[in-house]
Amino acid sequence: MSISADSTTHESVAAENAVPEPTPEEAAQLEQLYQDFEAGNLIPLWTEIADLMPMVPSPKAVPYVWRWNDLYPLAARAGDLVPVGRGGERRAIALANPGLAGTPYATPTLWAAIQYLGAHETAPEHRHSQNAFRFVVEGEGVWTVVNGDPVAMRRGDFLLTPGWNFHGHHNDTDQPMAWIDGLDIPFVHYADAGFFEFGTERVTDEATPDVSRSERLWAHPGLRPLSGLQDTVNSPIAAYRWEHTDAPCANNCFSRTRATRPRCPRATPPCVTPTRPPAGTSCPPSAPNSTACGPALPPRPCAKSVPVSGRSSKDAAPWC
Repeated sequence: MSISADSTTHESVAAENAVPEPTPEEAAQLEQLYQDFEAGNLIPLWTEIADLMPMVPSPKAVPYVWRWNDLYPLAARAGDLVPVGRGGERRAIALANPGLAGTPYATPTLWAAIQYLGAHETAPEHRHSQNAFRFVVEGEGVWTVVNGDPVAMRRGDFLLTPGWNFHGHHNDTDQPMAWIDGLDIPFVHYADAGFFEFGTERVTDEATPDVSRSERLWAHPGLRPLSGLQDTVNSPIAAYRWEHTDAPCANNCFSRTRATRPRCPRATPPCVTPTRPPAGTSCPPSAPNSTACGPALPPRPCAKSVPVSGRSSKDAAPWC
């Protein structure tokens, strides 16, 4: 018999393969069998398979959007009222999916939160078996110190804090800062694999370098250092910078398929930011190579004319 997952359930298959009703003697023996199962802390699969192995998933989490403009004011109020330090460890407010019955989880496998650190505050060091990432929505001025390596946190950056690495955060400015944390807390909780250890009250290195030691060693595309090559279970790069993502994405000729690419610019290409522009500056459309966005780049040569699907050969033109 063929079984179609979209129209069949465990119950319907069981009904199609129903066995005769047990005799009174067999029913008494079955009753005793189930009592003996219970006494021995045993549960038969045939009574639980529909819940343990459903035909299709039945997720409880629901789509939901948390707006930054709603989150930040609440986090700022917490910053005025709730201290950061030992006990709570972090001033972090979790995103609780309304479909997950009051648990502090954004999804069944992700704990996510907005974390707020006031001016000149320090979140003390600790470590745990849960892995973490941080995404900076706005602002700068906080350094996260991971195993003694200060890593700058700036708008658009994506930072990694692997499990069981000591880490703390310190704000070196007169302004507060907030960001989004994500940890695999639900997964570790379900696996009963949680460990936690306190570290120092202050971060172990209060330096504020623009580039962390891990980035100086590892964050050079196409190059591999000759030292520091010990085996690790995680990426040795602590931060993936927004400017490194934004620069190639800003050049549309490299971000689209050939059939949808724009024609190669005849003058200068769009502004590509090799380094983070000063705060408050932008690249105006009328001046694509504004010095605010970095030095002007020479025009790139176009490839030889090629026909493009959906275009006649007479319309063929140089494409990037």
